[in-house]
Amino acid sequence: MPRKKADPKPVILKKRKDDPGAVPAPPPLSAAWLNRRRSSASSRGPSLTVTFTGWDDEGAATGMADGKLVHAAGGAPGGAAIVRIEHESPHSGERWGSIAGWKSKPKGLVDPPCAVYGFCGGCALQHLDRETQISFKTAAVQQAFAGYESLAEVPVEVCRPSPRDYRYRNTARYVCTVDEQGNLYLGQYAKGTHDVVPTAECHIHPWILNEAARKFADWARAELENDPGFGVALRRIRHFVVRLGYQNELMVVVVSLPGEIRQLRFLYRHLSSIEGAVISGIVHNIQPDPSTDVIFGPDNHLLGGRDSLDVRMNGLTFHVSAMSFLQGNYMQAEWAYKEISDRAAVKPGTCWVDLYCGVGGISLSAARAGAVVQGYEVNPHAVRDAIASASLNRLLNARFETMDAAAAFEDIRAKRLKPRVVSVNPPRKGCGALVLDGIHQLAPEQVFYMSCNPESLARDLDLLVQLGYGVQWVQPFDMLPQTRHVEVIAHLRRKPS
Repeated sequence: MPRKKADPKPVILKKRKDDPGAVPAPPPLSAAWLNRRRSSASSRGPSLTVTFTGWDDEGAATGMADGKLVHAAGGAPGGAAIVRIEHESPHSGERWGSIAGWKSKPKGLVDPPCAVYGFCGGCALQHLDRETQISFKTAAVQQAFAGYESLAEVPVEVCRPSPRDYRYRNTARYVCTVDEQGNLYLGQYAKGTHDVVPTAECHIHPWILNEAARKFADWARAELENDPGFGVALRRIRHFVVRLGYQNELMVVVVSLPGEIRQLRFLYRHLSSIEGAVISGIVHNIQPDPSTDVIFGPDNHLLGGRDSLDVRMNGLTFHVSAMSFLQGNYMQAEWAYKEISDRAAVKPGTCWVDLYCGVGGISLSAARAGAVVQGYEVNPHAVRDAIASASLNRLLNARFETMDAAAAFEDIRAKRLKPRVVSVNPPRKGCGALVLDGIHQLAPEQVFYMSCNPESLARDLDLLVQLGYGVQWVQPFDMLPQTRHVEVIAHLRRKPS
């Protein structure tokens, strides 16, 4: 997409000659930059009148104009708008643009509460009311299924809304950047760039996480005033991550490039001043690769407290450490784990295998219902957490192994397990043929598939149907309101031979 020279360009991270240990941080976007972007968007390319009839997978509205498909963020089907074209694909001829004005507004359009909506790469659907977002997410799953003959007639339930549309997210991950004056900014990447949009007040975070970010910035300013030389170390900090646990317990991770940052020892004092918060611990994580998109590096240093916190869901206590993944919306995760356990309706002693088990959300819910559960997870931090959580909840019928899902089947055979239920919760890429064939060989009566990607889910369900399973129930649910993402649970049963 073309840029004006006045706009900051994405930064290629390279070592500075004057400081081999530091890497220049991306520039923060000022209010003036945002205003320039708003005004310049209306002066680019030709204008077209587009009637929107659908969505793309990024949450932009789509419609045809001059025989070409046009994508426009901020729109919705049923509306017609003047779209200023900003980019045209030289290959497909598809066009992308911004809405310069409405001919007729669609139903469900609302004013986004966030000042940086449209610039921050996060909440693509904030311009839509709850009902329209739910329609979008239901349609995304239906559209994915429609591409497979075996799934075309499978009914998809209406997406389950989140109990909260805002202030629901339990983990905040901020990008840290320092301007030329040494001021620290926390924010998110602008869409499609490595420019940083300051987000001091993010509407999907509970107030206590935003307050933690402000206190972190206060700490940086105070240390810089005490020691101007601190600016060199400050530029090594890449991310500030804070997770909310039980009874306002906070776990903090500061991610930096290699090198000592001795001023971090004073951070606890600043964070502990947050009213009502309990700081469980502060971890300094070292990410040695400045060019990677992966937030965390391999090395952790505990600066104080403990490197974990407790999370309560469905009457269970989950031990969660800094490097473990946990769903971003506790309320929806709690519902999903219970729903899977309830629908399985297992008898005490039923063998259950949980692949991609993470910290044990599905596993421990099934174990409490009486199943004998064997979980497999490739992340060793998550496995240690799952084992600790099983002990905390006195669930001796749940065991866990650190193992890739594809390699787990050999261990299952060695243990002579005969699971009647198999559950999977893979990453966005899905399970793939090798894992699905392994499940087929186990021949469980029931399979539960929890997915964050309708496309890979549909692909994998199609294969499971070919392997002799019938899809009983498909329930999308809104794990991350205001974003384009949708989570789905599918329940399958083995067909009679």
